[in-house]
Amino acid sequence: MLSLARILVAIDFSERSLRAIRWAEFLARHFRPELTLLHALGSPCAGPSVPDPSCPDAGPKLNRLCRAEELLDSVIDKELRGVRAKGVVVPGEPAGGIVEHAGFDGGDLIVMTTRGRGACDMGAGVSVTAKVLRDARCPVWAGTCATQAPALRSSTIKRILCAVALGPQSEKVLRWASLMAARLRAALVLLHAEPQLELVPGRYFDLQWRIDLDRMIRNRAGGLRSEVGTKAEVCLAAGKAAQAVGCAAAHLRADLLVIGRSPAARVFGPVLASTYRIICAAPCPVVSV
Repeated sequence: MLSLARILVAIDFSERSLRAIRWAEFLARHFRPELTLLHALGSPCAGPSVPDPSCPDAGPKLNRLCRAEELLDSVIDKELRGVRAKGVVVPGEPAGGIVEHAGFDGGDLIVMTTRGRGACDMGAGVSVTAKVLRDARCPVWAGTCATQAPALRSSTIKRILCAVALGPQSEKVLRWASLMAARLRAALVLLHAEPQLELVPGRYFDLQWRIDLDRMIRNRAGGLRSEVGTKAEVCLAAGKAAQAVGCAAAHLRADLLVIGRSPAARVFGPVLASTYRIICAAPCPVVSV
């Protein structure tokens, strides 16, 4: 059984973060977790929980802290009635605060949104989401500003797409997606994106070789499906994962996309960049396991 006893929701009081609250409210109705709404002040004057009064500009920062706490209480009262939730304000930069608090509180899931600027955020290290993906030890539920959040009190997740690389992490990813699908009573589709299946103009293409490759991949996916014990439909997509997975999610009308996040993603590099691009391109929320 999938346990989501503690869910951390990162918000900055923008319209984007309101979507994260709605996703969290949706999950709360199914898993009955304790929600923690976290807001980071983004202040360089860091402390364990509140700004240091000895800091020269502590007064304005303490005012910001109080104001943020008031806003969190207001959001909880307005958007999360009947849900067990608390607000937490932390100093310092957001990504570090999110990851640290999730680890300290034993979080089972981080819910957040991103601006969805794609690879351009990665080079400058601007994206909070990318940093959280790199450092978080629990799954991260993320979506872009273009991603539609479920309306309050309306169950909308009917189809879950699980994209796997058919590598060492794939069983863990598919098992998580399978348990989520069972809990939400949603259909589950297992997807693998294969660049070698892509038709490229001017490049020699052997039809029999493609048929054999297709059969081999489906056999591997079938073996993975048997290991996990799911009857998920198996689909293949031609092309690199960053583009093909998003297109498949749109074509299959997925309400949720589940992908893997390998240990190699713990540094800013191609693996993490690919994960972040998938999130930015996806037409639905993405859980990176």
